Amino acid sequence: MVLLSEIPGGSNGDDPNMNPQELPEELIESIVAPIPRCYYPSLSLLSRAFRHVITSQQLFVTRSGLGFKEPVLYAFIGCTPYTTPRWFILRRSNIPLQLRRLNSLPHMFPGAAVVTIGYKIYVMGGYNYQPVSTVIIIDCRFHTWHYLQDMQRARYHATPGVIDGRIYVIGGRKKQDADWVEVFDVTTESWETVPTQCPNEASENGLFVTYAVMQGRILGVFLLTNQDKVYGSHWELYVS
Repeated sequence: MVLLSEIPGGSNGDDPNMNPQELPEELIESIVAPIPRCYYPSLSLLSRAFRHVITSQQLFVTRSGLGFKEPVLYAFIGCTPYTTPRWFILRRSNIPLQLRRLNSLPHMFPGAAVVTIGYKIYVMGGYNYQPVSTVIIIDCRFHTWHYLQDMQRARYHATPGVIDGRIYVIGGRKKQDADWVEVFDVTTESWETVPTQCPNEASENGLFVTYAVMQGRILGVFLLTNQDKVYGSHWELYVS
C-alpha cells in the first residue's frame, strides 16, 4: 500500500515560478506496479519520470515479483499479396476491446513460423519472393526486436514447436531427410539439424497448414491433392 500526504507549502516552496519536483522513481514504481498495464500509456504522459519508470525493465521485474500477470493476445495479421503481415495487440481494458497495431515492430514475412517462450516471440522464416531463413525475436515487455542467427535452411509455412525450452522447426521446404527438422537452442542461440526421416506422404514443398504441440509431440497437418481432390494428413515428431 502507498500512502501519500500533502506537504505544507508544496514542493516548490510557495514560489509559483518554480516547477514542482519530480516524485522519486522508487515511489512512482510502487504506485504504478499494481495498476493494470492498459493504463500505462496514459500514465506515461504525466511526466518524464513516469515515462522512464513505465518503460523500464525493473517495473516488469517488480510486477512479476508481486504476482501481477495479465494475459495479452498478440495477432499476426496480413492479407497477401495486398498487405504484408503486421503485429497487433489486444489488451483487456475499461474500454471496448479492439486490436491495436504495434508500429514499433517491422513488417514480417508471410508464412513465418511463430512460437512464444516467456515474454519473447520468435518469428522464423517466411516468404519474400522466395523462402527465407531469417529469425527475429520480439521482446513483448517493450515491443522491441532484433535479429537472431538465421536458420540453416530457408523455410516457408513450416511447423514450429517448443519442447524442453528448445525450438523445433519442421518442414517448410522441399522434403529431404537431411534437413527436414532443425532445432534452436535459446541459451546458445544456435541451430543444429535433427536426424529424422522425412514422411513419404508429405507434399513435395513440405508446407504445413496448421500444427499443435501436445505431450512432447509436435503435430503438423499438411494438405495433399489427388485427382483434383484435397485431403488432409498429418505427421508428428516425438521428442524424448
